[in-house]
Amino acid sequence: MKIQLLNKKIGLVSFQKEKVSSGFYMPTDNRTYKIIKFIDPTLETSLKEGDKVIIGPRTETVNIDGEDVIITDESNIFAKIND
Repeated sequence: MKIQLLNKKIGLVSFQKEKVSSGFYMPTDNRTYKIIKFIDPTLETSLKEGDKVIIGPRTETVNIDGEDVIITDESNIFAKIND
């Protein structure tokens, strides 16, 4: 299904593992670490699809094609993770 977000919203999905410098994979806190999957095309932002971010608590979750997608405002994104 193809969706287009409205009202300057951002759609995020969880990522399960994070590789640390030692080479081991550690689980992340799925409540806060997300990957941007969709962005409202009218939103002027430096964020892009595929960016990893840390988010706050103000979110809504919807299921799209069997995948939980978190919808939030840009103001609820606290930081971008630079790998």
